[in-house]
Amino acid sequence: MSKLISIVTPCYNCEDTIHRTFSSIISQSYTNFEWIIVDDGSSDNTLNNLYEFASKDSRINVYVNKGIKGPGGARNFGLKKIQSKIVTFLDADDEWDENFLEEMVPTVHDKPSISFSGFRIKRNNKFYDFIPKKIITSEDILRGSDISNVTAIYNFGSDIEVAEFGNIRARNDLVFMLNSIDRIGYATPVPKVLATYYVSENSISSNKIKLIYWQYYISRVRGKSIPKSIYNVIAWALYGIKKHYFRKERYKI
Repeated sequence: MSKLISIVTPCYNCEDTIHRTFSSIISQSYTNFEWIIVDDGSSDNTLNNLYEFASKDSRINVYVNKGIKGPGGARNFGLKKIQSKIVTFLDADDEWDENFLEEMVPTVHDKPSISFSGFRIKRNNKFYDFIPKKIITSEDILRGSDISNVTAIYNFGSDIEVAEFGNIRARNDLVFMLNSIDRIGYATPVPKVLATYYVSENSISSNKIKLIYWQYYISRVRGKSIPKSIYNVIAWALYGIKKHYFRKERYKI
C-alpha cells in the first residue's frame, strides 16, 4: 500500500496563480496524498478559490493561518495539521510535473531521509534547467547549491521531530532545509527535472540585496563567525551568478 504524503502550500493573494498549482497537484499520478493549504490573510479572491478546490477533492484541506503571519509562519501552521511524517511543499505559483510524487516518494520511502530533484526556472518567458548532481550538506546550503523546496521531499520517520521554518521575511525555506538536514544528515539528489519554479521581477527571490542580507543573517545565527559568514555569502553569490547567468536557456515561449 502506498504511503500517505503531506503537501503544504502557503497562500497570500494568489488568485492569479493558484489554479496552475491546483491543476499540478490534482494531476499527480501518485494519488495517496493530503494537500494542506494555508491562507495567510488574503484580501483578494484566493480563499474562495481554495474553498472551491476543497469542495471538489476530499484530499484538500483549507485553513486560515491563526499563528505568526508570513510564508514561514503559514508553513509552520500547515505543518501542525499534517497526518504524515513524509512531507513536501509547493508554493502557490509553482507547479510539479505530473510524475513528481511518483518519482520522489520511493526515494524517501523506507527511512528518514531527504531527496530533491531538478527543476526548471521560468523567468521572462525563458526556461532554464537545473539538474542536481551531488549530495547536499548544511555547509553546501550556506555556500550555494541546487536544492530547492520546490522539489525537496522529507521523511522525518517516527522518531524525528519535524523541522520548522524560520519566521523571517525571506529565506525561511533555507532555515527549514538547514534544520531538516541537522536532524537527518544530508539530502540526496534525483537528477531529473520534475518541477517548474516561476520567478517574477518583483518577487523576494529576485531581490538580490535582500537575499544577501538574509543569507548573511542565517549564517551568523547558526554560529558562524563574521569572516566565515562573509566567506559563505561570497561563495553563495558566486555560485548563484554561475548558476543563473552562465547557463544557456533551454527554450523560450
